[in-house]
Amino acid sequence: MDLRVKKTKRAIIDAFLTLLKNKDFSDIAISDIALKAQVARPTFYLHYKHKQDVLIEYLDDMFAQYLEEIRPVLKEDSRNITATALFNQVEKNAEYLRALLDNNTTLIIQDRLHAYIQEVMGMMMEAQLIEGTNSLSDAQCNYITAALAGMAFSVILQWMEGGLRETPEEMGRFLNRITRPGVVDLLRHGL
Repeated sequence: MDLRVKKTKRAIIDAFLTLLKNKDFSDIAISDIALKAQVARPTFYLHYKHKQDVLIEYLDDMFAQYLEEIRPVLKEDSRNITATALFNQVEKNAEYLRALLDNNTTLIIQDRLHAYIQEVMGMMMEAQLIEGTNSLSDAQCNYITAALAGMAFSVILQWMEGGLRETPEEMGRFLNRITRPGVVDLLRHGL
């Protein structure tokens, strides 16, 4: 990607996130974002169709950083590593995530988290870290992914509301302790 494009997109994302600290998501206009980013409104539209696209790109960037963290260790016993890395990203981006969660963007965030967990589960199955998945249908795998995404999202919300008191490592272990037994049982015995 061209350096100027990267710089412009970063300015737009940063402006959007800054605006979220003081305004509701629904009250932020594209002209507000363009003004704060110091770009012309048509420049915004060269890169994004809607403000939701800016949010999705921010979340996707966060997920890309998460993948960078887990990819080198994915072939190892990654039970706690992948969950801990998720909480590391949440902790690192907590200020903006709080603003996002307070601004009626929960469904967008939850939808993206579902897609991310689905991708990570696929990577883990490919690396043969999750045994027994061959016996499950695509629909069953999708149900498991939805359950994991919903649970992870709820735990993340509770952790953030509690002020991030526990470390990402503690939260990673906790999430694995409450999700792993059910998932392993499903994979071994089916639905």
